[in-house]
Amino acid sequence: MKSIGSLARQYLWSTYDRYFYKTLIPSFLVGFVFVTLFQGIVELYNLIQLYIKSNVPLKNIFLMTVNLVPFLATITLPLGVPFGYILAMGRLSRDSEIIALRACGVSNFRIVLPGLVFAVFLTLFAWVFNNFIGYPATKSYILLRAQSEREKPIVQLKNQAFLSVGKYQLKFDRSITFENLEVLLNVQLVDLPGKRTIMAEKGRLYKDPESANNYVIKLQNGSISEIQEIENEMGRKEQKMFIVSFRYLTVYIPISVEGFNIRTLPESMSVWELKKQIEEEIKKNTSWQSFLREEKELLEDEKKIQRELKNLAKLVPDPAQRKAREQELKTQLDETKRKQKDLVRQVRSVMPRERMSLMEKYSFPAAILVFALLCVFLGMFLPRGGRNENLGIAMIVMIVYYGIWMGMRRLIEAQQGDPWLVWVPNLVYLVVGLGVMMKKIRE
Repeated sequence: MKSIGSLARQYLWSTYDRYFYKTLIPSFLVGFVFVTLFQGIVELYNLIQLYIKSNVPLKNIFLMTVNLVPFLATITLPLGVPFGYILAMGRLSRDSEIIALRACGVSNFRIVLPGLVFAVFLTLFAWVFNNFIGYPATKSYILLRAQSEREKPIVQLKNQAFLSVGKYQLKFDRSITFENLEVLLNVQLVDLPGKRTIMAEKGRLYKDPESANNYVIKLQNGSISEIQEIENEMGRKEQKMFIVSFRYLTVYIPISVEGFNIRTLPESMSVWELKKQIEEEIKKNTSWQSFLREEKELLEDEKKIQRELKNLAKLVPDPAQRKAREQELKTQLDETKRKQKDLVRQVRSVMPRERMSLMEKYSFPAAILVFALLCVFLGMFLPRGGRNENLGIAMIVMIVYYGIWMGMRRLIEAQQGDPWLVWVPNLVYLVVGLGVMMKKIRE
């Protein structure tokens, strides 16, 4: 009888297994990097815009970029699997290595076994990575991004609209870009408590590099109008307006950002954190408890009506009475089912985003397994084409999955479906993968 160690060396770490991993892992990494860059290109562009136009410190941009990669990896780890597996199987097929293995008596299942083993390890790694690195990084990224936008009112500037900046109200006609800097034209800066108005031809608002809680607005070619109370010759107080002009003016505006907070998003919480939040909310939500009680009562009513319909011939011997009673029971059954549908809609309205996110935290790592099952056997059916053909097939596999997933999310967000619908793309790919597997194994 062989020991566990010898079985592991024979089926998990043989010469062929090591060669398969050597072919698979680089292809998977290429696919993972490609999908991550594809997903993150918009976010990277937004970060560059924050640095160029909004004067966000380079240190904050760097921290956001560092946290952005694990944030994206929680989604792109599964989506990189089709590229890795189809490219790896395509290479084995192109080099006639699959034919050689079959000629040596190696079964189709043994050929793909290392790919399935790698998928199991990758699924476990993704679950651990997401909960201990990915979701905390997501929380840090969202906080940094929100804080940068909160502390940079310039990103919210709109033409012909007043913006509160500290104690001032800022307005401008339009903005232009000059040497990568945003310049405001026809600026008005109103200090209502101080009864002062500053008007200028040009101006620029940016964060004070020497103080985290100050903004600086530099103005050019304008005037200051201020109302002051003075005593006249008779000792009475009266208000007079003073106007002075300026060529250049710098105004420092203190801004308080203490107590800045952002609501914790379910996408940034680990599985156990989100579970705890949902359980606490359900305990506090009296309507949820009433939903559960009502659901139980409706199910009992439905079973009772169905039992009576089944035994109606014994209970009511008279045909006329039996027909009338049958019609009455069917009406009650229809009403019970209608109440169940109404109850389902009400249940869907309770924390739909949180419950959907919890399902996704399990379905995304599990997607690695179904992708691997489908693509490793699908790769054996592929003709000995080039890398571009295999990339195209992998792209189609990824886009179809992504499309089904987004469609299910829209249904859940519109309260037209239950949170478990995020498992639908996994189930679809699992059924297709099992079908392809059975067909290939029977050859």
